[in-house]
Amino acid sequence: MKKLILLLFIPLVSFGQSFDDAINFLIINEPDWACEAFVDGTFKKRLEIATDENKSKLILTQYHSSSVSDDYYSISEINLSKIIRIEAQQSDKGCAGIKIITNEYGISSVAIYVNGTVMVDYNKFNESYYPKFGWYDEKIRIKNDEFFNERSKRIIKAIEFMAIENGAELKQSYF
Repeated sequence: MKKLILLLFIPLVSFGQSFDDAINFLIINEPDWACEAFVDGTFKKRLEIATDENKSKLILTQYHSSSVSDDYYSISEINLSKIIRIEAQQSDKGCAGIKIITNEYGISSVAIYVNGTVMVDYNKFNESYYPKFGWYDEKIRIKNDEFFNERSKRIIKAIEFMAIENGAELKQSYF
């Protein structure tokens, strides 16, 4: 009888995961599955993953280096409660992405030069970019190799978990 109770209790303890587990999974594993863990020619991480204090937004900060313009950061704050779908984007190249799709105004973005000057502000993105191209973010780029399907499913599960914890109503694509 004790063994039966123990066997029923162990899965509850083993599989109980938290919001912190999900975000830590993304932060810790990102360098292993990222296409470009570092910006070319530097030791600067290409992508930083975080959440806000309330754990209601997923914050993706991407560093861009260019030979034709000043280096800059693009920062997207994705409202986790407004995520409606997360997809793995197949590609025939060495890199593929995770596409996070939100309801209208579910993402706020800004582009800032490394010196702190705002290149494109939140209003410009919200008024010009997202209404024209769609309310989604594709900053998470992963290696497109034999482990792509497994990796992408785990990343999607972690983001979906965080979204559901924030009240998102996710839709599954059947296409």
